[in-house]
Amino acid sequence: MNVILNKLHGHIVSIPSFLSINLPLNLRYFSKSSLNGSKINFDFSKALVLNKITRYEFEKKRYLNIAEEKLKLKLQERGSNYDRLIEHHNIHYRSLERILNAFKEKGIETRVTQRYNYSYDDINWANCIFSAGGDGTFLLASAKIKSNDKPVIGINTDITSSEGHLLLPKEQSVNFSQTLAKLLNGKFSWLYRARIRIYLEGENVDEQPIELHDQVLKNLEHRYIEHMEENRQTKLKREAKNSKNSESKLFRIPTLALNEVFIGEALSARVSYYLMSIDDGPLFRQKSSGIIICTGTGSTSWCYNINKMSAQSVKRIINLV
Repeated sequence: MNVILNKLHGHIVSIPSFLSINLPLNLRYFSKSSLNGSKINFDFSKALVLNKITRYEFEKKRYLNIAEEKLKLKLQERGSNYDRLIEHHNIHYRSLERILNAFKEKGIETRVTQRYNYSYDDINWANCIFSAGGDGTFLLASAKIKSNDKPVIGINTDITSSEGHLLLPKEQSVNFSQTLAKLLNGKFSWLYRARIRIYLEGENVDEQPIELHDQVLKNLEHRYIEHMEENRQTKLKREAKNSKNSESKLFRIPTLALNEVFIGEALSARVSYYLMSIDDGPLFRQKSSGIIICTGTGSTSWCYNINKMSAQSVKRIINLV
């Protein structure tokens, strides 16, 4: 499927004039029902472990250079439970320690990285990628895998707080040393999941994308002012480029979306106006708060919760019929 968007006007800094979306090669995926297949030979000699950032670590980054007691007070003022954050932080790192010990016992060369250091160099070095965390960590791990010959295996490191729909079952995550033995013996099968590739065409398409995770850390109280400044800078660049008669560029976003792509205004209260074309069909005008284009994997997530109907709504429809 191809989707073309032509943005009419608004204040999106990161979305240019034209946007094209299609489905590329599938992601090789190891999942809940995969341990009973026929024997598979695969080289697990080099494993990259993408370690999640716990909520406690995130808050520490958010409030740099303050004492632990002051951090505790800050979190309590916001209604967060400091002791619970510490508890789940420790649960995660005990699980990570068990995972790394299992790799060490099997003689597997291992590298550990986090969101901020997750690079293509590490991905190219590894034979396979293991995500240690929840579904969000798995989605991040899959986003940078460019082909389907490098598998991603998700391990749930905190079964008390994460359901882990994309990960190993809870029992196999907790007893990872046994699961790893089955992997090395080839007692599993692969699943493949489609991902979404995005092309941008227009102005500012090759600028460094903004990571929302980082944006929260950098700008806590001045998001509106920040976006106004971005819009001003974009306008100045556009005027400079127009004066030089610069040509439109086509840029492929290097990461792939396993769940969905959301297209909307940087300020969520604003309405988006755009022209839309599907599979080279005619352009049609749309006005909405945004667009979500999801894969089969994402159909049970955000997209499902937006479109699901309550029992009361279904009852009303039946009564109308």
